[in-house]
Formats: sequence, C-alpha cells, structure tokens
Amino acid sequence: MMVLGPAFLMVAALINIAPIVGIISGSQIAKMYDIDVSDPNVGILMRHRAVLFGLIGGIMMWGVFDQQMFMPAAIIGLVSMFSYLVLTLTAKSYNQALRKVLIADIIGIVAAISAIVACAA
Repeated sequence: MMVLGPAFLMVAALINIAPIVGIISGSQIAKMYDIDVSDPNVGILMRHRAVLFGLIGGIMMWGVFDQQMFMPAAIIGLVSMFSYLVLTLTAKSYNQALRKVLIADIIGIVAAISAIVACAA
C-alpha cells in the first residue's frame, strides 16, 4: 500500500479533477463535451458540474496524501465514476466526446479499485 495504492488513487484523482477547466466558460464546456450550451441555464449547470468534479478530484487527491482519507476518497471517486458509467450505458445515445469521458471513467474505476486492492493487501 505504501506506494502502489496512492499511485493508483492519484491516476483516478487526475481523471476526476480534469473537468475543472470547464469553470472558465460555457464555450470551454461546449468544446469539452461537444454540446450546445447556448442556454445560459445549461451553462451554469455544466460549470457547476466542473466545480463538483474539482471537489471530487480534490478529495481524492487528499486521500493520496492522508491515509485516513484514502478509503473514503477512493469510494467517493468510485461512486462518481460508476454512476456516469451506468448513466451513459443506459442512455439511448451519446456523442463521441461523452464516449471519451466514459473511457476515461472506466480507466479511473480500474485505478480506484486497484488502489483499494493495493491498500487491502
């Protein structure tokens, strides 16, 4: 657990924190997810989503450096990424940009589970 668990959690944390750049603007969100954010309400919601991902990624990063936060951080990240996996796979369709997010989240899920397994060993 000394190095491997935190290293895996760091990978998952970086995947989760990456969308924080969406806070910058609605156009940044539109570019990231290939969606129309011309409705200012959608822009607000999506930028708020970026803030929440910053929080999730930040908590996971905290878990990398604080052993007491390790397991709660890994679980929080897993719940977030797994919920996106389920929502995406049960949707009728989604665009290529969201497919890339799905692939990133699958990598993050594998990393978070690997972190937990390494911690338990």
